[in-house]
Amino acid sequence: AWYNSGKWELRIQSLQGSGFPSPRQLPLNNDVVWIAPVDWSPDGSWLAVNYSLRGGGDQIGRISTQDGSLRVLKQEGFLSGLSPDGKHIVYTRRARGVTRGYVMPVDGNSEVPLAPDPSSVESPAWAPDGSRVVFVSDRTGSPGLWSAHVVDGKPVGEPELLKAEFRDAFPIHVARDGSIHYTTFGIRSNVYIAALDPAS
Repeated sequence: AWYNSGKWELRIQSLQGSGFPSPRQLPLNNDVVWIAPVDWSPDGSWLAVNYSLRGGGDQIGRISTQDGSLRVLKQEGFLSGLSPDGKHIVYTRRARGVTRGYVMPVDGNSEVPLAPDPSSVESPAWAPDGSRVVFVSDRTGSPGLWSAHVVDGKPVGEPELLKAEFRDAFPIHVARDGSIHYTTFGIRSNVYIAALDPAS
């Protein structure tokens, strides 16, 4: 997403080739006042996006990477991610002071609650094989890191507590080995330097 002279743009840049990059800009409806790409479809033909229209709230959609055509998936909500097979999305929606989590097919039908009770669900993230979604919830009265088993886009059974007292943090990625990468936040910010092996 690119903010240019008071207007949001969506640009795609190839990682192939050399020299100075020349991104391709997707045409957007003039009523789009904010947009953020969240995930690619597995075949690369569309992007799952969060966006807002003039005079409206946050919405979830899919936008073609060929012609920029936008299809609404959900009128209200905030997209967290696309399932690895590209068939379902996981998102949150706030109502009556509580943020709930949902799983829904990309055709926009039949949303299913991620947790079976009115406790909060924040920052849901898919496991690489699509079998689970991890999220932060206050199901036990304080923020904890939870995991919900998902089959064919529907949560099965009760969520499993992975880590209690998971405060001031949210998951951002589940690695293929099952480890969970997360971000912490608070009053103080620290900067760290660490070695990085790109191969591993």
